[in-house]
Amino acid sequence: MDIKTKFEDFVVKEVINFNLSEGNQAYFKLKKTGWNTLDAVNEIAKRLNIKSNKIGFAGIKDKNAVTEQVISIENADKAKVESLKIKNLSLTYIGNGKEKINSSMLIGNKFKIVIRNLEKPNMKTVEHMPNYFGEQRFGMNAANHVAGKAIVKKEFSKAAEVLGVKDLATVDKKLIKLIFNSYQSYLFNIVLGEYIKHKSKDVKEVSTNFGKLVFSDYHDDAKIPLMAFDTMLEGEIGEIYKRVLENENVSKNDFIIKRFPFLVSLTQYRDAFVKVKNFESFVEEDEMGKLKQTLVFELPKGSYATILVNYLYA
Repeated sequence: MDIKTKFEDFVVKEVINFNLSEGNQAYFKLKKTGWNTLDAVNEIAKRLNIKSNKIGFAGIKDKNAVTEQVISIENADKAKVESLKIKNLSLTYIGNGKEKINSSMLIGNKFKIVIRNLEKPNMKTVEHMPNYFGEQRFGMNAANHVAGKAIVKKEFSKAAEVLGVKDLATVDKKLIKLIFNSYQSYLFNIVLGEYIKHKSKDVKEVSTNFGKLVFSDYHDDAKIPLMAFDTMLEGEIGEIYKRVLENENVSKNDFIIKRFPFLVSLTQYRDAFVKVKNFESFVEEDEMGKLKQTLVFELPKGSYATILVNYLYA
């Protein structure tokens, strides 16, 4: 089974809520292939000779995909923007508004995924799935959470080594934050897997390069915290978290990092399970006569399409 064999096999279209009106924010549909959002924004800013913070966007979209999303550009010249010649990237003017596009406007994403080289398709209908963090959260080498744990443990030289730099002082704050969040995500995934095993007898495990994922048909309305210094470890999930932290040799207080005070924040909660909307699936033969399955569905913001694929084929 192969996914992302071609860019066209992974299509993402953003679902976003914004208002058109008179204002200095120009909205454009950004369609790109083989670009991640941050690199695309930086390239657009470079071509327009403006600072990248003049460009707003709601979500970071995968590089290995065909993606569509809305961006805003402050005081933009519509004609100049649309005439930019950037390989595998296009910008189409939508209108103007008062607000810079930001993550609070994001509702979710629509996906179309082609899975190739199938021996046997799975025609199960999916209505819910565990809300694990996906591979994109952990970096190309699935090492972000390793560096993140080193930062939490104040092993800064080890974190720098994992990241391939001499000193963390040379690393951008946004990347440091991403690395730290990756370890929080890693802990979340472990806790969610243990919670599912606690709630369901019929489970399947999938090994990934960022850890084992546990799947079953069980779902509920539980929320799991992203670990912080103030996280309250109560109830079933709290007991699971205590065991996970003990196994990791990490404590809540470790999440207070004086060297990087911008990493210290209050606890946030994430749904343990999410609804999968408008799921469709169909099977056909490719040009080589091999089976391929196309999945079409919608997920809320922050949820990963690759997790649904893992779930379906667990």
